[in-house]
Amino acid sequence: MKEIDLENNILIPDGNPANANAQEISEEERIRRKEDYVLEYRSEANAESFVNNEAREHNNIQKSTRQAIKEVMGEEVYDDVDEMFSGDRKDRKVKIHHSTGNKWLRSGADVIQLDFAGSGYETNWKEHKEHYGEIDRDELSPKEIQKEYGTKVKKEDGTSLGNIYLRRREYTDSQRNTFEKKRYDIGGACPSTRGAINLGKNSIESLKSTTRDLTADFLKTHLDRWLAGTETPHDIHISLTGWSRGAVAAGQAAKKINAWLEAYKQKNQDIEKYLKHIKLDMVLRDPVPGFITNWHLSSCNLRNIPNLNTTVICTMAQEHFDMFFPLQQVKGAKKLILSVGEHKLDLEDVDKSQEEEAADGKQHQAGYFDAETGEVFRGSGLSELPDGVYISDDKRNLIRITSYSQIGKLMSSVYGKTSPQSSRATNIHKMVRDWFVENSLETGFADEKTRIAETANNTTTQERILFSPNKRLEPVKRVIRELRELMRTNPSKEDIVKKNEAVIKACRAYMKKTRIPAAGDSAYRVNLVSDMLSFTMRENNHLKKELNKERGIDVPHPLEDQMRAFREKLENREGYLQRKLDKEKSRLEKETEIRNYINQTASICRNHLAALDRTTGIIMNSEEYDDYHKILTYGSRLGDHTSIDQFSYLLKKMTKVASEYVQEHKGIVGPLTSDGKTRFRSAKLILNYAKSMGMEVEKKSMYLGEKERPIGNQVARRKAIVKELKAKVPAPGPNRQAKEATKAMGL
Repeated sequence: MKEIDLENNILIPDGNPANANAQEISEEERIRRKEDYVLEYRSEANAESFVNNEAREHNNIQKSTRQAIKEVMGEEVYDDVDEMFSGDRKDRKVKIHHSTGNKWLRSGADVIQLDFAGSGYETNWKEHKEHYGEIDRDELSPKEIQKEYGTKVKKEDGTSLGNIYLRRREYTDSQRNTFEKKRYDIGGACPSTRGAINLGKNSIESLKSTTRDLTADFLKTHLDRWLAGTETPHDIHISLTGWSRGAVAAGQAAKKINAWLEAYKQKNQDIEKYLKHIKLDMVLRDPVPGFITNWHLSSCNLRNIPNLNTTVICTMAQEHFDMFFPLQQVKGAKKLILSVGEHKLDLEDVDKSQEEEAADGKQHQAGYFDAETGEVFRGSGLSELPDGVYISDDKRNLIRITSYSQIGKLMSSVYGKTSPQSSRATNIHKMVRDWFVENSLETGFADEKTRIAETANNTTTQERILFSPNKRLEPVKRVIRELRELMRTNPSKEDIVKKNEAVIKACRAYMKKTRIPAAGDSAYRVNLVSDMLSFTMRENNHLKKELNKERGIDVPHPLEDQMRAFREKLENREGYLQRKLDKEKSRLEKETEIRNYINQTASICRNHLAALDRTTGIIMNSEEYDDYHKILTYGSRLGDHTSIDQFSYLLKKMTKVASEYVQEHKGIVGPLTSDGKTRFRSAKLILNYAKSMGMEVEKKSMYLGEKERPIGNQVARRKAIVKELKAKVPAPGPNRQAKEATKAMGL
């Protein structure tokens, strides 16, 4: 078998090279084919460090993305991430996904890659290879330019096709079948005006047609042979990547390519059975049409393109004014990665951690670490990331978003008191909402204890939906009632799955019709519905898996298998279970304290109400007193059903109402009657109590997740986790006991 770099006429051997030059090329190829990666050691201080950038400064964002994620999802989402970036080198070795074009080529596929630069750049951004977008013709010789960028593409008449460069490779397998890979680096739209004017041969309209023609020529050669029977049908991968305005051009090119395939199929009906071999992968980085072009390219609908696997990476806050850099709404993406990086995102990030690795020794473009699977995805390898919505922190750790409700909380936590960039935030909301409306979560529950806890939370969610007087919720309420009625009849799993599908359909219909991003009560309702949707999808996955097991049907669950293998890998680490147990005990302690605060507050409110009710009533009640009495009544009803968010809100409201009563009635000498003094004293005590308790709860709950869930459910869930971990932690042997005794004595 052999692989040939056609641009440089170099044989790339699989075995031992024959000369020094081939040795060097073979080493490059070996690194390209690597499937493992050693995570860089990261201390706790480094993991928590704040990475400032122009996007944060432009939007006055004062916190790291990691902090924002922990505030919304809980600090436990980082337990496994931090564990993986610590320990010995062997513990930090993980699988990496990268160089998919070459991998497809070696697997027996033809490949065409189209890489669209951002506006103003002659070629694509290559920061990780120390190239900065434009070719330095003073430093690089024509031969070096050809090796790095390829050959400039020309028309049949010899004239230039624009800033498009081509690099080619061929691969011959053991059966002497030859496969080709073409990679086109496409200059950014309108480099002379930095993309300000979308006109000319480098406009989006021109580039999408030009790249359609290049792809069509590549495809037609093979499709014609397949129809003629002179070539065995095989996979053809079309890979499109783009940044900024180049990402917009890539999306339009994909639509043009699909239109060409449809036209070819209309003329050649027999090709239909072979089209499953045509696979499109697309990675779009922060697609921005530009202020004027946004009028007709504000969105890009890719939903109806067969075999299209689209990944969109975008930032929730960028350093340019929102009006001039509006984010395009991409419809139909399989993967959505959100960050708080600058507009360049990961294109400028260099990973130098592998330079010290004997098996690598190179610097690369920075990759992303998936917190659920424990794998790294870099460059074109992002197309192999499991489908879903993710938020990337400043260290490019990917945390999966499991419900639409989380995006508003994350956006709010990221920006703090600053208003988000409106059109960008709106399109992100729409893309996240659409993903959950159009796609299904691939996982069930990690274990039965998690399922029990989530079922309890979902029951509370259903009750809150049923309690709402909003008429638009009636279709959702109806399926909830039907499901509850069904559950009273000891139904089969098949019946539950069927009714759950009706719940999923109703939730999606409600979310699809809701104006996004919602605000106030509307946001509260759509978040409830989205949480129920996510739970029901996972519950159905769990039930279907149980049904298949009962029927003796072995259905693969690749993502769940990856996640389970990752958890088992961590549990086998020395000391991991004990470290995890210690962290969960600390969280249980905080949640238990907050539950005690809630019950204590309810008791205090009841005592104050009793004292107020003993007043004679001779004093005419005021509006401030009525509000004060009402807030105490609400407080008296707190209990295990109360969430941390509800408790925090009540304490703020209590502080405000008590303060208003005190300010209204303190006067020069204050109340004169004993009843008035009783009420005044009560309000002052509650004011001080609510204010100090509010600060205490905020401090203790800052990094606790699921703050909108009933505190009783959260404590029960955490107790179950602690109990399970205790059962797994091995009993200390003599060596461990000796070590702990030595540590306790400070030796």
